[in-house]
Parts: sequence; C-alpha cells; structure tokens
Amino acid sequence: MVTTDAKLSLVEFLLAADDVSVCAQHGLEWLCTHVGVQRALCATAAVNPRRYWGVAALGISNASLAAVRERRREIGVLKALGATDRDVRRVFLIESGALGLLGGVLGAVLGYVAAVVVATIVNRYLAEQGYGTVPVEVPVVTMLAVTAGATVLAVVAGILPAAKAARLPAREAMGSV
Repeated sequence: MVTTDAKLSLVEFLLAADDVSVCAQHGLEWLCTHVGVQRALCATAAVNPRRYWGVAALGISNASLAAVRERRREIGVLKALGATDRDVRRVFLIESGALGLLGGVLGAVLGYVAAVVVATIVNRYLAEQGYGTVPVEVPVVTMLAVTAGATVLAVVAGILPAAKAARLPAREAMGSV
C-alpha cells in the first residue's frame, strides 16, 4: 500500500501501488487519485472500442444463429405459406433490431441509475468531509446515441443469420425437426 501526503502522478501511483487503495491525508486527494485510476481504465477502453463492439456483435450473431437453428420448422412453415427469402430475412433483422433496441434502452437506463447511485454515495462522503458535491449530468443525446448504436449493431450482427435463414429451403426446414 502507498501512503502519501502529496498527490502522485498517475504513472507513479500505478508503479508504486501494490493495490488500488491509497491512504491520503485528505479525502479529496484520495478521491482524485482514484478518479485518476478510473480515467486511466476508461482511456484504455476508449483506445480500442472496436474490441467491445466486436465482442457484442459476436454474441448477438451467435444468439441469432442459434435462433435460426431452433426455428427451422417455423421458417419452413413461413416459406410453405408463400413467404419469400426477403420476408424471412426481414423477420430476423427486425427481431435483431428489436433486441438491440431493448438492450440499448435497458443499458442506458441502468447506466444512468448506476451513475446516480454512485454520485449519491460520493456526494454524501464529500459533504461529510466538508467539500462541495459533484452533479450527475448524463445528456439525453448520449442516452439516445447509445440506444441507437446498440440497435444498429444488433441489426448489422443479425445480417448473416438472417441471410442463412432466408436461404434455407422450405422442404429441408420442414423435414429437419
């Protein structure tokens, strides 16, 4: 553990600390040190967000492919009733988009709730120490962008499974179950 009366630079802190807790003389220094660590972690995530989008897309695509395998008979019935490949593809893409929209809305709302809870705890601590509070500001535009991004990602990830479902012949789909 590192104990200090002075503010360490982030690099010095990361090199010297054997665990993430730092005992500082003032609560605000402690908070600033931890905010510095959090910024470093967020910067690491921001450097290559394609990894996280890629993992999410693979998960969505995998779930959609499983849905295609499990619903072969339904696809066969749709085709036997006259649905075209385009209709089947559209059904799966709409389904992927709806799941992405639901996930985006839930993620944005839960993220906002988590931010409010953490801010309440931090503000209570800062008030006890005699410092000012930190406001929680999550712009509506950000929440809408996250929701739209999740929806678009889900639709893009659903393209391959939708195409696979559309190419499935009706006879093969009906006889597979």
